[in-house]
Amino acid sequence: MDDWAWRKGQRYGTILCDLERRRVVDLLPDRQSNTVAQWLREHAPPEVISRDRAGAYAEAARQGAPQAVQVADRFHLLRNLREALEHILARHTAVIEEAFRQSTLASVVPPPATPPSPALTRPQPLSRERRQRRFERYQQVIALHQRGISQRAIAVQLGMERKTVCHWLRAGQFPERQITPRFSSVDRWLSYLEKRWAEGCHNRS
Repeated sequence: MDDWAWRKGQRYGTILCDLERRRVVDLLPDRQSNTVAQWLREHAPPEVISRDRAGAYAEAARQGAPQAVQVADRFHLLRNLREALEHILARHTAVIEEAFRQSTLASVVPPPATPPSPALTRPQPLSRERRQRRFERYQQVIALHQRGISQRAIAVQLGMERKTVCHWLRAGQFPERQITPRFSSVDRWLSYLEKRWAEGCHNRS
């Protein structure tokens, strides 16, 4: 069981699938625990329920099929692992950037006498404007939470994913986005090209 969007960020339902037969069993109009529990009572009780980590589905399974074994599905386990890893990396962005910079400089032999061409650099700056918008949204989430607004209501009011709201509140601080280095087909030749540029070769011949 998992949720699905009637209208993303505003209205969600529940999708029930038979994983052994790989087919959809039913679609429910919402993702309330009472709705899901009632459906489970009215149908053949399952032996195993695969679900995400939402508390509503855990409660629904306990009420509607207490004999069933509850397991976390692989998709959500991997997603939670990825989010946890991103959160850890975001806390050490400055260290990672410095290590990357040092490794890049160390690969240049001899060091260039002039700054390398912009075409040979690997731009990694975060968009300040996008970060500022994201930070302002984070502050809105915190302010609404401190006023006692539920996570679901915050998601609806701000047009966000409820899981994003939950992740931000669990983080305890503004979650910086991880800067992922991008590589191109010329990276393997970068040291040589920078060396030639420093020697004064600025054309293709």
